Amino acid sequence: MKVNKYVNMIELNDSSLLLYHQVTKQHIIFDTLSKKTFYKAVAENSLPSHLKKELIQKYFIVADDYDENGQLLTPVRNMFTYSTANLDIIVHLNYDCNLKCSYCYQNVIAEKVVMNDKTEKDVIDFIRKIVLDKNPEYIYLNFIGGEPTLHTDKMIRIMAACNKLNKSFYFSVVSNGTFGNMKKIEELLQLGLNDYFITLDGAQKDHDKYRVYESGMGSFSTIIRNLKRIQEKFPEIKIKLNSNLNDDNKNHVTELLDVLEEKEIKYPLVFSKVISTASGKFDKTIEDNDSFWYQAHKLAIHRGYKFKPYGREINLACMMKQTNCYIIGADGFLFSCIEAVGMNEFRQAHINDYGSAMFEIIRSQAQNIGYAYDTCASCTFLSNCDGGCYYKRSHDDFKCPKTDFKNNGLMIIKEIFEVKS
Repeated sequence: MKVNKYVNMIELNDSSLLLYHQVTKQHIIFDTLSKKTFYKAVAENSLPSHLKKELIQKYFIVADDYDENGQLLTPVRNMFTYSTANLDIIVHLNYDCNLKCSYCYQNVIAEKVVMNDKTEKDVIDFIRKIVLDKNPEYIYLNFIGGEPTLHTDKMIRIMAACNKLNKSFYFSVVSNGTFGNMKKIEELLQLGLNDYFITLDGAQKDHDKYRVYESGMGSFSTIIRNLKRIQEKFPEIKIKLNSNLNDDNKNHVTELLDVLEEKEIKYPLVFSKVISTASGKFDKTIEDNDSFWYQAHKLAIHRGYKFKPYGREINLACMMKQTNCYIIGADGFLFSCIEAVGMNEFRQAHINDYGSAMFEIIRSQAQNIGYAYDTCASCTFLSNCDGGCYYKRSHDDFKCPKTDFKNNGLMIIKEIFEVKS
């Protein structure tokens, strides 16, 4: 027998041993046990029979000739990739925005298109067709822009049409948080708005360097005011705060946490990495091997924030490869990558082509993109990396994240479970 290669073995500070399975997301903790002792027990087949049975059933240990990639990861990934139980639809209402964020991936889009009335009707018709065709159990519809709240009437019409079609829709919005019309937010809530993602890139000094209005004025104060009002007026809306980390604000996470505590803003927090775009490298992009990702999560974990292991792991496969994920541009064209909306290289068929053979052929090209390196298939972190971000690879900005997973991902898992214990 051997330890499954997709199992992370982490020794915690209390001398216990954590086993975390990257594919199944399960974990087991053994009291006062070292990695060396566990490896030896597995190799010598000296584990207690009941424990051995449990570890085998949960794929923590496998036979010596077991192919973890071919017999576990690939089938589970395929089940997720090709399943129609969940349907993910991302609708870009527009590419215009009231902020001019210096690192925004949509800076590559020259023409700031807003979805016109015809395309809006096409989107509704497209959603109707795929819902009736696939009959999913759960439908996740996410509105994004530009800044989608500049066009809330479009959101309202699309949500109302979806609710007439099926009651299984889960609606969310990605916003910069500057929208403060409480009447419109209440209307969205009544239509079923569930999640509201809002970005705060640090405390005011940091945030206002990057997320500014056209006038150059910062947006921090407006967002904080809106967060307070929504929290008080609509506590049922599940707001999630996102903080984009760069080489400047990565050392100021404590200041952001202090502000949220001082303002009594009690929403979950996630961190994102600012990445370079196809138009050029953002001069504050952090090197992947930097331990900032772990340090940011560590600070937040000790303030009571909850995170998944690895911080922001993919769900076994990039959305580019998922047949049940549709990223709709403001012009009605589908795109294979959310970071590359508006780029011709990533543009797919138009939503009106749904049902045609060409539609499926074009979509399948992105779903069959290979790994970045020949060594990816044998990598122990394949389930989290999926063989390398194709968007980054398209503009020569991809580096193997294996060291990053070791320096950050594993340390975040360690921190999560040490705090839990």
